[in-house]
Amino acid sequence: RAVLVRGEAIAAADVLREDLPGTRAFLVLDDAHQASAEVLQFLRFFKDAIADAPDVRALVLTRHAIAFYDRRDVAIRGLVREIDLGGLAQDEIAALLASGRDAELTNLGRRLGGHPLFLELVRSRGHPSVSRQALQDVQRFIEEEIYSDLSEPERTTLKIASMYRVPVPREALFATPAASHDVVLSLRNRALLRSAGEDALQVHDTVRDFFAGILTSSEQESLGRFASTQLRDLASKARTAGNLSNCIDYLSNALQLTPPGEARGALRESLGDVEERIGDLPAALTAYKESLRETGDPEVLARLHRKMASAFIVREQRAPASTELEEGFRALEGLLSVERGWLDLVRFGLAWREERWEEAQEGADEALRTFQAFQDPAGQAQTFLSIGKLQIDSPRGDLSLAQRSFEEALALSVSLHDPELTAKVRTGMAHLFAYRLGDVEAARENLAAIEALADVMRDPHARRAFLMLKGWFNLELLADCDAAESHFSEAKELGRKIHDSSTITAARYGLAFCAYFRGQLTEAREEFERLATEMNGLGLSTDAVESLWMVAECSLRLGDLPGFDRVVTAFQDPRLAEGVEARPLHSLALRGVDRLLRGDPEGWHAAFQEALGLAGREASFPDVALLCFLYFYYAVTLRVVGEEAQAAEYMSRVNDLLRSQHLQARLQMFPKAEQELTETLRRATSRA
Repeated sequence: RAVLVRGEAIAAADVLREDLPGTRAFLVLDDAHQASAEVLQFLRFFKDAIADAPDVRALVLTRHAIAFYDRRDVAIRGLVREIDLGGLAQDEIAALLASGRDAELTNLGRRLGGHPLFLELVRSRGHPSVSRQALQDVQRFIEEEIYSDLSEPERTTLKIASMYRVPVPREALFATPAASHDVVLSLRNRALLRSAGEDALQVHDTVRDFFAGILTSSEQESLGRFASTQLRDLASKARTAGNLSNCIDYLSNALQLTPPGEARGALRESLGDVEERIGDLPAALTAYKESLRETGDPEVLARLHRKMASAFIVREQRAPASTELEEGFRALEGLLSVERGWLDLVRFGLAWREERWEEAQEGADEALRTFQAFQDPAGQAQTFLSIGKLQIDSPRGDLSLAQRSFEEALALSVSLHDPELTAKVRTGMAHLFAYRLGDVEAARENLAAIEALADVMRDPHARRAFLMLKGWFNLELLADCDAAESHFSEAKELGRKIHDSSTITAARYGLAFCAYFRGQLTEAREEFERLATEMNGLGLSTDAVESLWMVAECSLRLGDLPGFDRVVTAFQDPRLAEGVEARPLHSLALRGVDRLLRGDPEGWHAAFQEALGLAGREASFPDVALLCFLYFYYAVTLRVVGEEAQAAEYMSRVNDLLRSQHLQARLQMFPKAEQELTETLRRATSRA
């Protein structure tokens, strides 16, 4: 100090280099932003002197960056480390403000972002009801110490920054011609704007609240309109990049700046779309319903009801889906609109899930006519996809038509550059090749093509469909129970995340089959029985019938005839009537085995003959696994009644079909199942 007073700054640098080493000093320089030019000069050689004193450190506290070092000192020499000071944590706020009124002060401290200086202003108030006065103190501090020193472009930039509740790129701050990179840099150097990530900026909550509070109505309107446009653009880019969480934040912020009306309704609809995509059904429904209140356009109303119906359908909530579908058609009334085609596709989806095949076909046909009339390629692609799925699942489906429909849909999805639609089409094709045409390699190719669409796999609904398909592929065709179990388990966990009980149930059903194919019959039966009860309670009678059949089969293989009888009784439950009607081969096979056990050869023969008649010729029955099931049980019962030659013929047919379809798990399991079933039935019929 004495050397500096004498005006010998160069000598001061030498003194520091000589005297600092060995002092083991920790030097603190506060309020460095107030430094004069002479002090800044001192700090420059002070910094270099410290570099030669390994046991000395200095802490320089400043409200904004000051020019006594540059990037080389930070990045190359490692001499300076910059630390952006954040607010205090909740426990630190409580400790600082502890004075018998912790709860009130701690809440206020959090509101002020944990800023230590602001907290000191709060603590200086003695009266318990400090909130209002403390906030006034903070506001006056900002006015006196910050606002008064800002240029007009800096004030405007902070006003626009106050519109944003999320970090934004610097371009989103350039609302006026006066805004510039220099203005942003100046504000960032003063810590009024803070870096967030690599290229985004944000403003301190308290500073934001101050500048938002001084906006005039005209500024609120003009700057709000600019900020809303910026946020919508950022949301669009985030959605394209797959950053759905950021997209939701941008849209939510834009909603806060948009007045009621059609624009606000469109924002809510977009928010609902993204919420649904991440699997948050409650949030999506809330956004769609709020959007309904913002519009009177019949096509928009129909679209919103259609989206809610679709969200319900994928989760197997059919009653509310049907209600929303009716509201969608009612909104259109006699209006000619392409939206009618999309509603018909939802109608197809509902009928398809309930196995009302004729109504599903009608919905697909109507949709295709509408989309062709309006020359809508996206709608046509979705319809061809639906037709392909219908031909796969319908008992009298046309597999060649299914393949042609998928090929049409795939070509359209590629021309539209729509990877999500491409993934859906390839999922259908993989199912066709794996379970209907027995072409394992073609199925593998489609699965690999789906998995290569990395961006699509971030969509929980696409991921869910892929996991279930891959699980069954590994289980049924490759007999790899471990891989299948891994896929089903992941699907189950995903179902929990997206509030999708139907996916959880479907995954549990797959896991029960993993236990079944491993020979863990007791564990499998217990889970199938639980699933049947839950499915029946949810009105999913068709699925309940399939689960109950597996309970019956496991019981027979375990030699538990009372367990089998319980299933026979359960099939008489009126709540299962629709499911029993939809699964005639299961109910007839159950009746045939029951008649055999009861010593009724005529009843046994009649039940199986009726089932064989329903199945018809093999070439016209698309579900080979179901056909094998029927032939297998007929062969087992034939063997029990002593008709060995015919039993061998049907069992040979079963093995040929399984090999042709590469259903390895059943090929490996059937010999043991045949032995166990035959032993149980022979013992029971010999006693009868």
